[in-house]
Amino acid sequence: MSPEIVRGHTTEGYPPAWLRGFLPAAVLAVIARGRTYGYAITQALEAAGLGHIKGGALYPVLTTLEKDGLVEVTWVAGDGGPGRKMLTLTSAGRRQLETYSRQWVQFTGAVGTLLLAPTETSLSPSPVLHAEAPDHDAH
Repeated sequence: MSPEIVRGHTTEGYPPAWLRGFLPAAVLAVIARGRTYGYAITQALEAAGLGHIKGGALYPVLTTLEKDGLVEVTWVAGDGGPGRKMLTLTSAGRRQLETYSRQWVQFTGAVGTLLLAPTETSLSPSPVLHAEAPDHDAH
């Protein structure tokens, strides 16, 4: 099932901004598996549980990755059909993927700590959150 955007969230529960922010790393991870092309990348991302990524989101990412020297693009003639733009990870792309992987572990660990830690209000009342408003009529 492909996600539909409903009030800023996909039906699968991922905010679109998360997918947009993570897409370059996810695309590099798919390309790192071996030479591939755009449609196969969208299928791999969907199979991984990220939902259907439209070409309008994917192809600008691929263009940027190529411009930044992270992927190498070659044209391959099609068998009775149009040719394909085949993508391969460069050594710079592999290094970037390793950096993304380290950053992802750190980032998700930090966010997980924040989201899963008990809140201060569950331990003791916070004076800022529970302070009573001053009574301006008590003069």
